[in-house]
Amino acid sequence: MENAGELMSEGKYNTGFTYTNPAIHRAVVAIGPTTSGSEFIDTVVHETHHLAVAIASELGIDLESETPAYLAGDSARSLAEVVCELGCPCCHTFSR
Repeated sequence: MENAGELMSEGKYNTGFTYTNPAIHRAVVAIGPTTSGSEFIDTVVHETHHLAVAIASELGIDLESETPAYLAGDSARSLAEVVCELGCPCCHTFSR
């Protein structure tokens, strides 16, 4: 977690991280600043994939089933809504 925090504090563009702690059933997904709407989408998809795999693995869900894909999609939607509410400059490229 400390390494991830350092990565994000550097302010590099097009970076993100996902940290999960199964012991306390918590996860953190962080998306740094992006250079475009497409980079934002790429980073969100990448990080929500990690999140979906972690959740599915913890719950014993088959990674080749539809469930992890739904988890990733729902997570991506939630992240996009939060980022847009915070005033993401690239949100004009998304239709809400």
